[in-house]
Amino acid sequence: EQLLVADAYLADACAAGDEAALRAFDAAHGAELDRAVARSPALGVSREDFRQHFRERFFVAAAGDAARISSYAGRGALRSWVRVSAARLLVDLARKPRQPEPRPDEELARLLPATGDPELQLLRRAYAEKLPAAFDRALRRLSVRQRNLLRQRYLHELGGAELAQMYGVHRATVFVWLEAARAAIVENLREVLRAELPGQELESVVALLGSRLELSVRRLLDSRLEAER
Repeated sequence: EQLLVADAYLADACAAGDEAALRAFDAAHGAELDRAVARSPALGVSREDFRQHFRERFFVAAAGDAARISSYAGRGALRSWVRVSAARLLVDLARKPRQPEPRPDEELARLLPATGDPELQLLRRAYAEKLPAAFDRALRRLSVRQRNLLRQRYLHELGGAELAQMYGVHRATVFVWLEAARAAIVENLREVLRAELPGQELESVVALLGSRLELSVRRLLDSRLEAER
């Protein structure tokens, strides 16, 4: 008799990754999440970032486990469960150690790896300084979803199944999207650097960057998700 059927139904649907349910949850409880993060301005987490953290924590199931929102049993208002869960998430985010931001020039100079090949060493010395602006422009040419997917895969370390559930698509679709994003970065780099590098050296530099693309993305793309319009 005390079971809150509508709240329990919404929570179960969110746990199953139902897109309509996730939108309904945002409409009903997104403001509660916004209020929670607004009370912790020192964290430096935007409202949209906090909503995304919440979705990943409570709506995405780890391998072999149910999504955490499944712990809601419908015995109290879902709004109260959201408020408590948001407070716990804020505590966890506050406890997470913050890594000092690397100097871009130090990190980007390492994108072309040191090797025993004299030609590649020459390319590394000659063109490492051109890479910061080139990679930034290549990333900005991606779509918002492509950048977010790369963040979620390489920075948030979400697997194909988790991303598929989050976006409401098949795992194969996620892999196609990721491969398209990786290919787009390589092509964007080629376009950006074409005016700077001779043809043969251009392909050598792009091949080197492409072979280390995952590492480059981890180093160069910040972890904050962008809002899709």
